[in-house]
Amino acid sequence: MEYVTTILEELAGVVEKTRLRSEAFQRAGGMPGLVALLRSVDRAPNIHDLIQAARSTQDWIGAVPLHEPVASSIPAPPDAAVAVIGIDGSQVYPSSDHPVAWAYLHAASWGGEATVWESQFFGEDMLLDESGYLVPGHVIDAWRALCEGRVLRQVVDRAWCARAIPLIDGSLLPWERDGHLVARAAAEYRECIVAGRGRMMAAVSSSPASRHLIHLLRLVAGEAGQSRSFVKHIHDRDLARHLLSVGHRSAIFKLGSPQNAALEHRAATVCMFYLRTSSDEVLRIEVPIWVAQDPDAVRLVHASILADSQGLAYPASLACAHHRVAIAPGLADELHKKALSMYVRRGGSLSFPPAKMRAKGRRQAS
Repeated sequence: MEYVTTILEELAGVVEKTRLRSEAFQRAGGMPGLVALLRSVDRAPNIHDLIQAARSTQDWIGAVPLHEPVASSIPAPPDAAVAVIGIDGSQVYPSSDHPVAWAYLHAASWGGEATVWESQFFGEDMLLDESGYLVPGHVIDAWRALCEGRVLRQVVDRAWCARAIPLIDGSLLPWERDGHLVARAAAEYRECIVAGRGRMMAAVSSSPASRHLIHLLRLVAGEAGQSRSFVKHIHDRDLARHLLSVGHRSAIFKLGSPQNAALEHRAATVCMFYLRTSSDEVLRIEVPIWVAQDPDAVRLVHASILADSQGLAYPASLACAHHRVAIAPGLADELHKKALSMYVRRGGSLSFPPAKMRAKGRRQAS
């Protein structure tokens, strides 16, 4: 049990560092100080030069101010809500414990005059790389996001969608990770967004752990001679809870992340604002540039998402879409077992589980 003593000693050091950082944050004014720092962005004459320099020299993921005061807290317009259509997806990952490599994913809409479905089944030709290893889980996630993008593309093309706002669960930005499979999925996902140019659409993230505003504040803090490390433990949702009243939205910002560059070149820049839907819940709402630059469209998105979030503090349309498409883990396990049973009945061979797994009391099918 000597390792317990070692862990406790190391924990004591971590606790002390956390305490010192908390003290530094309070000395800098705490959350009111961060709001004051946010207000100072509008008075910084060279803020866009600083942002441009940061974006050109590093993978900067900050928020880029647009046309509204950055510390705004804007109430929802009364009686401006329209119907919303939720879009969500689900997936069955391939199992590393079974010899049969397969995956399934699908996405669907909820709301509107008809349900739109998109599904895809993958066998080992897509799931095993040249070395025979399973593709990583983030590849499956990228394909699932693409399924959601395809549903979005179909929904915005429907005539009845002119009277509603489609909402995607997550982000309008595609997954961007290494590998040609993810790159292909990201490229098609971007096409789905570009194809909807001029149409209403939005994406919703619940209690986001993003730090777009914090990265903007770190730029300003550095220019003011303040330490940039005092906000290491703060997320945008923390700042939004302090800045916004319930029902209010923040100013609109352009997402400065590198993933947005390809869409910027296609006049489909992704923008965002934060929306406080309850005392605890903050949503990040992403919209394309053609929505962000239209005040009436922004008011419509703001009011409609807020109205759909009454009771749950999160859009009911997205919750319903999730329940429609969710694949229970138990069902996924059962399907993997059925695949294994079929494989054995047809004469497929099984390898012995590693001795290490047997020593740990775990059985492995392949």
